[in-house]
Amino acid sequence: MLKSSPEKSYEIALNNLRQGKSLEKNKELLIKSITTILKVQRLEKDRLINSALLEEQERGYEISESLCTKLEESKGYVDGQFDAQIISLDKERIEVKKKLKAAFYTRGKLAFEKAKKNQDRSLSREAGRSLEKSRAYGNEEINDLIEKCSAFNIVHYHVKAKATESKKYEGLINEQFRALERLDLGFAKVYYNKKDAVNYDCEIEILFDELTIKDEESIHNKDFSKVIQGEQEQSDDGSIIYKETVRGYVHQRKKKRKLTWEIVMKINSDSSHCQLTNNSFTESFISRSVDNFLSGDERAIAKKYKDLIGEPLSSKNDMAKEAIIRVYKKIEDQLKTNH
Repeated sequence: MLKSSPEKSYEIALNNLRQGKSLEKNKELLIKSITTILKVQRLEKDRLINSALLEEQERGYEISESLCTKLEESKGYVDGQFDAQIISLDKERIEVKKKLKAAFYTRGKLAFEKAKKNQDRSLSREAGRSLEKSRAYGNEEINDLIEKCSAFNIVHYHVKAKATESKKYEGLINEQFRALERLDLGFAKVYYNKKDAVNYDCEIEILFDELTIKDEESIHNKDFSKVIQGEQEQSDDGSIIYKETVRGYVHQRKKKRKLTWEIVMKINSDSSHCQLTNNSFTESFISRSVDNFLSGDERAIAKKYKDLIGEPLSSKNDMAKEAIIRVYKKIEDQLKTNH
């Protein structure tokens, strides 16, 4: 009786035989495990390859291939006991492969014809998957058809981005948004500022509209006091302990620069393949800086105020560049979500 699963017993026995360990014992174990595997898996294989569903026929083919591999691997250790099964399974495997090749070709070809007629790219992608499977099963004469199907599947986007007010940032906008053309979106391709390159399914216009960059500054004064204990030497009586209250002052200058950019996204499309819609949003963020000026006794002042000079405010150009990157990421994420 096999102590582990037939698959595991098969692996153990075959590995031991390859290493020359306990030949008779492992030969017997190998034969028993193969016999059990054949008995169980041939029933499932036969059921699947006779199914009306191509996907189930594929699973049956995979079982057939697995069985053929096992029998070939063990052939040198079982004294020809499974030669008849090898011939039978291999013949069957070849026939099922031919059947699958033809069936997936027919399904893919018909689906592609229907997809073109109805301008249905979703159906065309299904057709492409079927044709790819036919090629995987040995159909080497359908490369042109697969290429035509792939070309039909592509959704073409044209993107244009511009600033309506602050023209000085258009160079930064163009530099960033050209990266859309390098996106790997599978069944979509993006063109930037190439109006007449192809017939587009979806045109996207990004307007960097009203831009506001506002600087603010405020002054804050903070007072601190602290009781300090000290020791003072005396000439006759030794040292004495004393306490005193010390005071320190912080003159704090806080600076804030806030950018607000109104963004409008306009979509022009009469294609069902364009899932984007008109949209508008505001991109904004703030740069802050704090400078501390100390006076009085610094021992009284909390440590966090002793960093005298804060980080400088971000430049207006850097803030505009960051805003452009954020808008770009929103558009990129929408395209990736749709594809």
